[in-house]
Amino acid sequence: MRAYRLQSDGNLSRGHLVEMASEDLSPGDTLIRVQYAGINYKDALAGQGKAPIAKNLPINCGIEAVGHVVESEDPTLSPGQAVIAHGMGLGVERDGGLAGYLRADSEWLVPLPDRLSPLEAAPIRSTAPVSSATSSRCASCSSPRSSIPRRPSDARRADTTRPARPWRAFYMQEAPMTRFYDHYSDVPSSDWRWPDFSPAEIACRGTATLKLHAQAMDKLQALRDRLGKPLIVNSGYRSPTHNRAVGGAPRSKHMEGTAFDISMANHDPVAFETAAREVGLLGFGFYPRSNFMHVDLGPARSWGAPWPAEATTTFSPETPPVREVLAESRTLRGTGAAGVATVGAGGVEVAQEVLAEAQGAVMPLVPYLDTLRWLFIALALGGVAVAVWARIDDWRKGRR
Repeated sequence: MRAYRLQSDGNLSRGHLVEMASEDLSPGDTLIRVQYAGINYKDALAGQGKAPIAKNLPINCGIEAVGHVVESEDPTLSPGQAVIAHGMGLGVERDGGLAGYLRADSEWLVPLPDRLSPLEAAPIRSTAPVSSATSSRCASCSSPRSSIPRRPSDARRADTTRPARPWRAFYMQEAPMTRFYDHYSDVPSSDWRWPDFSPAEIACRGTATLKLHAQAMDKLQALRDRLGKPLIVNSGYRSPTHNRAVGGAPRSKHMEGTAFDISMANHDPVAFETAAREVGLLGFGFYPRSNFMHVDLGPARSWGAPWPAEATTTFSPETPPVREVLAESRTLRGTGAAGVATVGAGGVEVAQEVLAEAQGAVMPLVPYLDTLRWLFIALALGGVAVAVWARIDDWRKGRR
């Protein structure tokens, strides 16, 4: 994520735009995806090194922020819930709201009243006017957090006359993380840091324009790294014209460059969704008939029918062919016996011819030679039968 971070500059501090991970934020039991953040006079002084405002450096600026809960240890806060964070040392003692994400303790957070927009809430200067707005403009809000301020010092410092001017609120999810290009080929290589994707994959399919949202691309690359296999992007950024042409939602996240439709051709949908949630994607649309899943930066929501459970076929493990030991081969024994018997029968035939020429005293042996010849023939046929049977039995047992 990108953050406006104060860093030490001698005895004072200077503000810089930096890239950092949400894991490096100050600790807190609730992670918030910041939508709007107000900028205070003290933030400007600290960022320009004109006053020693920040007590801990480095630290993110911003004492006011409005966003949506990503995760919380507090059961009364649910993912996607809009909350306000003001004061409580933000931007002075701990990381503030001028960043993509903010960590805070749940007891510091105020649920955003229904009739108070995030843009209106962000520039309010402290928790006291938020509490006042909560009670006067949202009578249905019964959260115990409406009793804030919790520290007397906040009440004394509160400017309850009016909220700050709207220009004091900054939309943290848009600028400065988004750049627009008339054609994806105009993207300089220095701006493209996602090795497994190309600008053409993310650009509008209808106009070739590209709104490059760095945080969304970081999430997409993190998802690709976690899954360890390619992501086929069916749709990334859509221009308003192309979004209307394809029947997209009027406020589609594709037009912000924060949504992607990913083909499930090479992914298990359940594993894909799990990984996408783990990397911080919050919006999910399920399209099993078209075999793709929509993911975006949020707010947290989902739609569409889940993928049907597919019946899995269990195959028995394949047994590798087992070769017979040569000395124990039934095929070799059968064919060997057949060969010996064939030679024996041939030898008897030759012996009969020789003895027939001798005549005389050897004539009584001729009938016995006929019997011996037929015995060899029978032995040969038996050997052939054994060899054939052994081969068929091997095939049946998977040995061949």
